[in-house]
Order: sequence, then C-alpha cells, then structure tokens
Amino acid sequence: IDLSIPMDADVLPQGDPAFSEPFHRWDVLTPEQWHERVGSEKDAFHLDAIGGSIHQGTHIDGLVHVVNDGKVFDGQDAGSARTDKGWTFGGIETVPPIVTRGVLIDRLPARDGRPLTGSEEVTVADIDEALARSGATVRSGDAVLLRTGKIRELATARATFLDAQPGIGVEAAVHLADAGMAV
Repeated sequence: IDLSIPMDADVLPQGDPAFSEPFHRWDVLTPEQWHERVGSEKDAFHLDAIGGSIHQGTHIDGLVHVVNDGKVFDGQDAGSARTDKGWTFGGIETVPPIVTRGVLIDRLPARDGRPLTGSEEVTVADIDEALARSGATVRSGDAVLLRTGKIRELATARATFLDAQPGIGVEAAVHLADAGMAV
C-alpha cells in the first residue's frame, strides 16, 4: 500500500510562508561545475538536494509536535527539551522505523466506491463492518490504515480536500486501541 503524497508544490497544501518552506529541489553541483572545479574533461557527476518543511506530505507527528503554554507532551518545558539537533525526547526523529503487520480498514466497498466527504466520522460499526467484509482482524502491535477515498480530491478538487477531513471518532479510536492497535 502506497501512503505517499507527491511532493509537488502545486498539489500539497500551501502553508503560511512565515511557517512553511515549500518543497523544492536544487543543484548543489552540476556536471559542468564538476568539470570546472576538478579539471576532469571526461567524468563528472551531479549532486542535487531536496528541502522543505517536514510537515507536508505523508508524515507522522512526534509527541512534541504541539506546544501548549510552553509545555510539550508529558509537561516538559519546550525550550529545554529542544536543541539545535532536535528534541531530547518525543520528536519524530526519536521514533525507530515501524515494521509491523498492517491492517487495512477500507470504507469504500460498503459505500459502492464513494469516498467519505467533509468531516464524516468513522464509527465502531463502520470499522467492524469493514473488518468483517475483508476477513481481517486487529491484533496486538498492528498498524491500522483507514481508507476513506478522500485523497482523490487532492489533485482534482484541492479546496474541497483542504476544507474538511473525515476520520475516526473517539469511540472508534478506543475500540482499535483496545484491540491492540499500535499505530
């Protein structure tokens, strides 16, 4: 299952320039520059880079993503929990790779392929129906993926896509956690 969203500045939600650096690529060293610097007439290479705010495209937020009254997760002071190399705890850079079994909760078959719209809530009954339909179960340590179909709007109806997002309700989230879901 591909969870990626194209890193395309024309597709990604545009953030406030004061808080967001759009995704972009640039040449660090072109083959022509290599020839000039090294004096090689035959061999060369190209070195490029990509950059942008890490809060765009497909991602997972760390526990310290939100700061409230100067405090992050676990009540720690945001200023002392952050260094120039990242967070001392709870930053996404501290999360190890996630390798586990995945379970897809696909809401589209029960809706004849129609995507969820607006801020439609996925309920416990919706989850149980999708799992029963697929024959899947949620076990301890599983990563649960929810397919709403909403992503179709990103490239075709961007304003509608950005307006509201469907998602799992509180009772459904607790239901999945009680079943053992890890991610």
